[in-house]
Amino acid sequence: MTAPLVSSAGTGQCGQSSLLGLQAITGEVNSENAELRVIPQAMRVVLMDRLQTEGVETASTINIDRSLYVRDRALLEAVSFADLMEVLASSLGPNAPSGLALFQDWWRTAAAPDPQYAADIGCTDTLINGFSYTCPTIRPRAEASLSKVADLRTGRNGGPPFTIIALVNRGDLVYGKQNPDTCGEYRVIAAADTLSSDATDTLVQLGALGQFYMSFEAALPNQGNGMCLAVQRFWNALANTNDSNARGMLRAFFLEEIGMNKDGTMSFPPEAGADFKFGPVISASNLGLLPDDASSLALPLAKPVGQIRTNTRDKTSRWLLRQYSFRRTSLGLRITPTSLSATPPVSIMVPESGCKEAGEDCNTAVGRKIAENVDGLKTIEFGKLAFELANICLEAGQMVAEDVFGDGYKVAIWKNETPDNHVFTALQTISTQPGLPDKDSKIAFNLEMTSCAGCHRHSTPSHIGHLSDWRGQSLGSLSPSPNMFTHSSIKCSDAACSRYEISPLLEKVFLPWRAFLMDQTLRQ
Repeated sequence: MTAPLVSSAGTGQCGQSSLLGLQAITGEVNSENAELRVIPQAMRVVLMDRLQTEGVETASTINIDRSLYVRDRALLEAVSFADLMEVLASSLGPNAPSGLALFQDWWRTAAAPDPQYAADIGCTDTLINGFSYTCPTIRPRAEASLSKVADLRTGRNGGPPFTIIALVNRGDLVYGKQNPDTCGEYRVIAAADTLSSDATDTLVQLGALGQFYMSFEAALPNQGNGMCLAVQRFWNALANTNDSNARGMLRAFFLEEIGMNKDGTMSFPPEAGADFKFGPVISASNLGLLPDDASSLALPLAKPVGQIRTNTRDKTSRWLLRQYSFRRTSLGLRITPTSLSATPPVSIMVPESGCKEAGEDCNTAVGRKIAENVDGLKTIEFGKLAFELANICLEAGQMVAEDVFGDGYKVAIWKNETPDNHVFTALQTISTQPGLPDKDSKIAFNLEMTSCAGCHRHSTPSHIGHLSDWRGQSLGSLSPSPNMFTHSSIKCSDAACSRYEISPLLEKVFLPWRAFLMDQTLRQ
């Protein structure tokens, strides 16, 4: 059996954890994650002004619920979690595991190593990219119990243990880019909530007590020649067909090899004369596979694209955000932890984080970047927020809070109001410069909102009440709460449970913005 993994991140420097594999990952790989980093600030400001003028929220040509964010249960029947895992496993080539085995091995990464099975997928490493990654010997969590799941089709109230709650079109991630590497990300979100379940629930019996959200964020490689526009035309066409046809189209798009013409029409199986042929979209090559491993599967891949992200809360409400990709293990290719892109860890908001890049402490580097991003931080307009961090040294091993409101950037910063805290002093300095807001605490909240942590409720409603959308509406006024633990929820949004709930921030701010960008794309 292979020996347990040992971190290659030394004290006082940023280093790759061995969980990342031998090939270095650069900060540009997943730079498209955060909502406010997709489009350069200057272009985004122009687009926001156009959005305000055109009033897309009341006159959009885009059907958000069918073409951007599918959450109607009648349509989500197109994809089952068990089928998703089977298709994902089959993309691993010869000797691929079953979908169930792939799932079990995935969650063994949250459990103690089992030398009799495969020691190199157990959680023995407490650093990823030089930052903490909590292992069960330090703080046990419920995620490890998921490795004991024995059936992905049945187990909870007569249904599957995990429910598909959204199918998402993120073509907006490459808006305005000339010849992008991908056509954006196409996401499948699955969830289970056992906090209110009874003892007959299989997950409860296994000890998996909590809320588990899994986002399969598959990037679709761009073949050029108008492919990205064709894909958006395909998604737009979902609004003009019945539920039965839409289900078939969605299932084929995510889980099958398909053909597609420039007008967005899809053929399954792919027609010989189709302009493009691709799929399944849900595959290892689109979820963070390394190029060397892709070539071993006879797949062309210049750099890793896509990722899997998980948001979980255990029974004590401890919130945890993690990221996963496919890496080679003693068992073959498996889903393993990687650094959490687009979200700087809380630890670098204070001096002596233990991480340096080119000899510069990360706290010093962030302080310098704050000074360079004054226009993007001293604002009360949500759409104008900007803070660029492409350095891999600033990618967390995980994002964690003791509860959904705790331990954010602002709390860490204000616990260390000392001259050697370069983040704190930089915020103080720019708060005195012209513009709004004029309080360093509000600017700290702005900084947090440019990360995944801020949008996923590290910031409370009162923290973002000074920010407004393009209509001038305060984000703090969104009801019931602007940013939930996750933007998607397994809770029903209506009495008939015809669709799943989403956060007001997603529904009222992000999705109209994405609809505007999709509308602009389709006008080409």
